[in-house]
Amino acid sequence: MPTQRTIFQRVGKALSGIAPRALGRSGEQGMFASIMGQGRTGFAKRGVPQFLKSFNELPWLRASVTKIASGIGGTEFLFLAEDPETEQMVTLDDLLTTNHPLDTFIKNPNPYFSWRTLLWMWSVHLELVGEAYGVWDNSSGVDQIWPVTPDKITQYPTLDEPYFLLQLENGSHEIPISQVLWLNNPDPASPYARGSGIAQSLDDELNTDEAAAKTISAFFQNRAIQPLLIYGAGLNAEGTKKLEEEWMDKQAGFFNAYKPYFLNRKVEIKELQQNLASSEFVELRKYERDTIIQVFGIPPEILGILQNSNRATIEAADLFFSRYTLLPRLEQIREQFQTQVVSRFDDTGLIEIDFVNPVQEDKYYELEVMKAFPFAFTLDQVRAKAGEDPLPDGYGEVHPTPGTMVYLHDYEISEGGAPPVTPEPVMSPAEPMLQPTEPLQVEPSEQPLMVPLSHKTSKVKYKTITTGKGYRVKVRR
Repeated sequence: MPTQRTIFQRVGKALSGIAPRALGRSGEQGMFASIMGQGRTGFAKRGVPQFLKSFNELPWLRASVTKIASGIGGTEFLFLAEDPETEQMVTLDDLLTTNHPLDTFIKNPNPYFSWRTLLWMWSVHLELVGEAYGVWDNSSGVDQIWPVTPDKITQYPTLDEPYFLLQLENGSHEIPISQVLWLNNPDPASPYARGSGIAQSLDDELNTDEAAAKTISAFFQNRAIQPLLIYGAGLNAEGTKKLEEEWMDKQAGFFNAYKPYFLNRKVEIKELQQNLASSEFVELRKYERDTIIQVFGIPPEILGILQNSNRATIEAADLFFSRYTLLPRLEQIREQFQTQVVSRFDDTGLIEIDFVNPVQEDKYYELEVMKAFPFAFTLDQVRAKAGEDPLPDGYGEVHPTPGTMVYLHDYEISEGGAPPVTPEPVMSPAEPMLQPTEPLQVEPSEQPLMVPLSHKTSKVKYKTITTGKGYRVKVRR
């Protein structure tokens, strides 16, 4: 894997030919200018590099941020457009016969990182400092994007200087706004300045937890204090030094443990004890841990903290995490990708970026509803809950009628429900039974309930998913 320096050099080389591009200034001297100010610099906040480094140093910060970033990076993003024939939203793979540039880009955003890795990295940056950046490069003939850490962006665009200032090892680069992918969590105290990350609000808690961890570590190395005080009457400096040398020579070390030491003078030895449990460091660390994960909005069960959990809380934790932690973040990222990524590849405005909704449906509630009202669901809907594909040619678009469990189509239900059941005539002994050689005739209007497994309309298997915007989309498995 190339080193970070090599990647930065590659980005710097790609940017070597980029010059500042002036923006139109007409009409910009109104409210926007008065809010932004002509002299605003947008320099990076103090401590941004430290918060980025703390990801590798503070365990509960890393655990919380990684859990969120892994959820974001593991979410499947889709590019959708309306099918003119069905007026339904479908993926570009099913609508177009050739690969769209968006699909090509998301499969290979750059030679070093996959799309999911980029999502993971940008999510980490957003949680830590509230900003994430990527620099567009098309020097190879195709659009690629290179992530840069937020501390490398040293200045935001202003009215007088309409570009980002990127500081790399080979110098500073003035990057036009159109060449930068910019994800931002605005700071409410200064919404037009740099972003604000959740980790930055935990500065004191993170420092306290780190100090407590270092104190506990020191306790196990030398108990954080000297273990013994040795003193005696009449010991001068020379005698004290000699006693120390003899003591350390005969008593220090593992192999001298439990050996007696004899003295010819009166010497007092006082052992200093410190109880780690009574110092409340353990409880302090638990308190800081709970504060950190609660601020990030992560249920303790998601991180394996199960002291006060049961099956109900464990199952509810996934719903809470996906609905209230991941979903708002995904929606914010989706909106920013729509304006900064999709618009770069689509001039029509017809393509939408969406994602597979991470919120798991309440399967137990749905099961009880389907058991109570089975006639309200089609056979294909029941098959979908079991993970099976719909039956071909609309055979699964039938409803069971109450009592008889005879499957009917929607139009049959709307025309008066199930047909009256007529009793079959009793066969007299004189009537011959149906011979096997006579084929069974099925009227064209009658739909057989069972469909042979060999009857397939397509070799491509699909599954129906719900997107973040509420679309029901069929995607290839």
